[in-house]
Parts: sequence; C-alpha cells; structure tokens
Amino acid sequence: MSYLKDFFIYFYFFLLICSIERILLENHSTTAAFRRISSEESLPHKLKTEEEKDNHSSDLCFDNASPFLKNTGKDDFGIYPLSIDTNLAEKFSVLSLKNKRKSPPQNGYCLRSVKYTLYQALKKSNFPVPKIFDLNKLPVDPGRSPHKYTPGLSAEKFRKWISENPISACKNLRLADITKNESFELKPGYILLYGKGSCGFHKHHGHIEVVSSVSPEIIVCSDHCRKIDKVCQSATILAPVKHCSFM
Repeated sequence: MSYLKDFFIYFYFFLLICSIERILLENHSTTAAFRRISSEESLPHKLKTEEEKDNHSSDLCFDNASPFLKNTGKDDFGIYPLSIDTNLAEKFSVLSLKNKRKSPPQNGYCLRSVKYTLYQALKKSNFPVPKIFDLNKLPVDPGRSPHKYTPGLSAEKFRKWISENPISACKNLRLADITKNESFELKPGYILLYGKGSCGFHKHHGHIEVVSSVSPEIIVCSDHCRKIDKVCQSATILAPVKHCSFM
C-alpha cells in the first residue's frame, strides 16, 4: 500500500508542475503581445506596412543615401525635379574664359582644359574633389565594368562614360545630361559634348567645350574659344545640378 501511496503523491506533484508551467507560458505570451501592441500605439511614427516603408524611404535626402543612387531608368529625370546649380554654372563659365585667356592658343587639348575648369569650379564650391583630378579614375554605375571606360583620354571617351554612367557623373562631377529636356534653355556654364566625327569635329576624339556666354552672342571655350550661331543638333548638353535625387 505504501508503494501505491507514493505513486499517487509523485503523480500529483507531476500534474501540479505541468499546470504551473502551462500557466507561466500563457502569461508570458500575453505579456509579450501586450508589450508589442503598447509599443505600436505609443509610437505613431513607426512604419507598420511595406507601403509606408517605401513612402518613407523616398523622403531620404541625397546626403543620407547609399554610395550609388538608385537609377529609376526613366526618361523624365525620375520622380524629383532637376535643379540647376546656377552658382556652379557661373563658375564654369567664368573659369573657362579665364583659363583660355591665360593659356596660348592651342588645339587638341579640349578635354584637358575643361577638366581643369571642372576641378577649379568644384573646389571653389567646396565640393570634395581629389588632389589628383584623374578622370580615368572616375567610378561607374552599378552593373558597369570599370575596365570598359577611359574617360580621361578624349572628349569622345568622356562622352561615352557620361552617357552610360549618369549616376556617377552626377555624384562625382555634379553634371547631368539635359539634351532631351526641352524645358531648359542654353545657359552660361553648360557643357557641350560632341561625339567622334559629329558637327565637323575630330573623327576619333570628338570635342568638348564650356558655354562662356550666350548674349549678345554664344561663346564657347575649352582649349580655344569660338563663336557659334546655334548648338549643333547632335551635341550632348550637360548642366551642373544641385543634387542627384532626380535620378
């Protein structure tokens, strides 16, 4: 009889322990759920849906973005308005004419002259530029091979890099291609790029120049200055921009 009595006592304690564990687990789950609900109610700014997360992420400013901005692939310059940097454009135009006057007449060094103008203008605008301003070391957009480009060799090579790497061009040089945007008029400080053999320029190297003045006549400068009546239709037009969030 004593063995049977001990068995019932142990069995009773076993059931009691199981009941206590079940009660503790239920209380823990209830407390956790209550804390989660309370947290959500006390933080009204917390993002609760994927749609809200997407909407919030679009409000991020350029300075907090990832190393490479997302390219929307749209022809209308993305979902943000393109904003011309008039101060940087003015520096481009003034320095292009100033540098030309300092140097003797020459041909064949158009990209070198424009590169020097870019470097000076960006530096005067407190934009971070390397001490050795080597165009061949410019980065490329995601998915592009850096070995494919040598933008520092000629105007044509630079045009190819600009056209295929718009994000990097904007982030590193603050330049955007506005050729197809009819809402913008030609302004001092814009850059004109001509592909190889286009508009009567070199059949291999093309040409690049900065618009120094548009009134009373259009004057463009690089390694030399010249007057033009109008911009050649096949030219690529680049403009300095304030930010790259339109990409």
